This record gives sequence, C-alpha cells and structure tokens, in this order.
Amino acid sequence: MKFSRILVALSASVNAQYSGDIVQYWVDQSGLLSNNTLIGGLQSPPSGWFEAIVQASIYVAALESKNESLAFQQLAVNFGNISKAAQDVLAKINITETDDRYWRAAAIGRRAVIRVTNARQDDKLNNLVNYVYHSAYPSVYQRTPGSAFVAPDTPQARYLHTFGGIGDGTRFRVPPPPSVNSSTYESFLDCVKAQGERNSTVRTAYNIETAYFWRESSPTAWNRFAHNVIGDKYAKDVLSSAEFYAQLNYAHANAAVAGWDSKAFYNTWRPVTAIRRTDIWLPSKRNNGGKDEIHIIHSTNATGVGLGVMSRRYTSIKQAVKNNGDSRIFGGIHFQFSSDVDSIVADPVGRATLEAFDKNWDKF
Repeated sequence: MKFSRILVALSASVNAQYSGDIVQYWVDQSGLLSNNTLIGGLQSPPSGWFEAIVQASIYVAALESKNESLAFQQLAVNFGNISKAAQDVLAKINITETDDRYWRAAAIGRRAVIRVTNARQDDKLNNLVNYVYHSAYPSVYQRTPGSAFVAPDTPQARYLHTFGGIGDGTRFRVPPPPSVNSSTYESFLDCVKAQGERNSTVRTAYNIETAYFWRESSPTAWNRFAHNVIGDKYAKDVLSSAEFYAQLNYAHANAAVAGWDSKAFYNTWRPVTAIRRTDIWLPSKRNNGGKDEIHIIHSTNATGVGLGVMSRRYTSIKQAVKNNGDSRIFGGIHFQFSSDVDSIVADPVGRATLEAFDKNWDKF
C-alpha cells in the first residue's frame, strides 16, 4: 500500500489559478493512472479503491483550506505532476514557490495524503487469497478460456474495508442466480449465446459499440459521466466539488466490495463456460438545460480498437445504468441476471454511503 508515495508526488510545484473544476481534473488524472494508461491498469475493485483514496485525500485538503482563496484551495488539493498535461494546468494557479502560501498549501495537501493512506494501510487489499477451483459441475466457476489470469480477478476484494463507515459488504449480498435447470436460466443463456457470440448475426452495430463504449473500468466511466451531469457547477467551489466526488467514489469502491462478495459467495460460471459444455463458442470481448429530463453526452471512449471515438446521449442515469449492464451481454462476458443484480445492489450501497457520509466521511 505505498500509494502515499505516488500521491505525495502528486503534490509538488505549481504556479497559477485554474479556470475549470480542479477536482474534476484530478478525478480524470487518477482515472488515467488506474485505467491502463500509465501503470498497466487496475481491475475494477482496486480501481475503485484507488479513486476513493485519491478523492478522500482531496476532500481532507479541501476542508482544511476552505477559508483560503480559490487559488490557494486549488493548490492545496493538487497531488502533483504526473504528466506534461498536469504541469500545463498547474501552471495556471497563481501561487509560486517564492510565496509563503505555496508552502502552506503544499503542507495541507501532503498531510491529507498521509492521513488517508495511513488509514488504509491494513485494509486487506494486499491480503493473498489462494483461490481454489471447485469441481467442474454445472454453474461452478471455471477458468475462462484464453484468460491471462490464473485465478479470478482480485478475489480478496470482498474482504476490503468499506469507505465511510457503512459496515461489512456482506449486508448487500444479492439473491442467488437462477437454477441451471430452470426455464428462466435457459432464456438468459440463449440471450447471451446469441448476442454475445463473436460473430453474432443478431447483435446490432449499436450494441457492438455499446460493448466497447462501457469497456473501461467502471469507476472511470461513471466519474466521466458525472462530469457531464454537473458540468462546471462547482468550478469555483472546491469544497463542494471535493465532497461530491468523495461521495461518488466512496460509493464506487463500496459497490465493488459488495459486488465481489456476491461474486465470490456464489462462485458462478461465466457464459463461455456454460455454453462450451455443449458448443464451440467465442465471446465477443476477448479477456485480455432547463428541462425535466437530463441530457448527457458521455465523453468519448476509444477503447474499441478500430472503432474510433464513440459518444452517447442519455436522457436519464437509469437508462445509462441499463446500457452499461447490457454491454456485458453484448460482449459475451456476463449473463443478464448478473448485470441486473449488479444494478440492484448498487442502489442500496450508494444510498448507505450517502446517508453515512456526513458522520463517517473520515472513516477512510
């Protein structure tokens, strides 16, 4: 858990006032760090974990600097120079190293980082879980053909301490999947078999794009989605922006913990395992303003190699959640019932996180 070194490196020299939302900027930079751009990528639970730690640190710094000027607050919540782009933005904060305020702001940022990362030192993410495959009975998880992973993705994530004092992730455990002998299960199997096959003749071009559009790490995608909802609303209000993104990313991390608890508890196979018991089948994804409705143009996502830049317009968050879940079916990697319960469990996790935040925000 040596992320304090990375984050403290994100608190260095800057010189001027940033015109946009500085918290959003660092949400994006931490997303780049965790989403396969700078360090090879983190899977969903540690990606959410990392973003929550970053945003908790920013919120601590924002609280301590809330009575200072906007430029001072922007400097205090900055966690450094990890790219040329970061240097370009930080150069707009008009406080230089010759100014005493620079060093006071830097001290605030560093204290915040150390406080949060120290609190997460024994949070169990680095605890080894020796996953043991069970016998290959129907519905039991087996290694995904072609996967580079020897074991399922971060099996220890279900033991992670949640953020914001919402308690154990097991309290959000979902109902069991349908029996493999049921007609309900058969319909789910037929759906992913038709829609998720690599050379599917029924999957539309729009749904192919959907599979790629939502391919990146979920915390990164939903943070970007949030940017499009709130825009520059908090550009001049560092504390409110820091609080919003801390709440959002606590919820992301907590949902991952809860989701991985259910995933490990039921230990259910993927579609490719189920279908290949009787057929030769390859999944689509390789494993490697003023109106009542909300109009959102999701920022671009170029993870679909050869598909170029993609954008989407959503009229509600609920619609986007459904589209996100469906993308896994179009990619052939999840059953519809898995995506549906993921959406169901996320709601109580988010509500619990928000309700506990004012009292327990510092229970990192």
